[in-house]
Amino acid sequence: MSTIDWDVVIPERVDAGEAWLSERRPGWQQLVDLSKLSMMHGCRCIIGQVAGAADPQIEFSDIFEEHPAYTLHAEDRRAALALLGLEAPLSLDEAIEMGFTLESISSPGLWARLQREWEHRIEARWAA
Repeated sequence: MSTIDWDVVIPERVDAGEAWLSERRPGWQQLVDLSKLSMMHGCRCIIGQVAGAADPQIEFSDIFEEHPAYTLHAEDRRAALALLGLEAPLSLDEAIEMGFTLESISSPGLWARLQREWEHRIEARWAA
């Protein structure tokens, strides 16, 4: 059984998520408040903040299909998806592969690494 090299995997996933957001929502980094960013919390994660900039009630669970507790009505959920150029929700696997979330069994240390990677990317975009 091979071990995962998180020092490689997390940046690769964030690369994919950063490219995905840039294609669907140019300037997305301007919508993120780093003082509130929390990759472990739906309203405060990258997706929650980017989509939530238009509607503060939007959160992570409104964009992903496998989350059991959708907080928006169907019409509002379609609007949340449209903000990101989506016709249908992303799968949880897609969200993981783009660094928007981690596998549910992930340790707090991995969540902190994912958070730091996103913070670094956003700060670099702000400085550019």
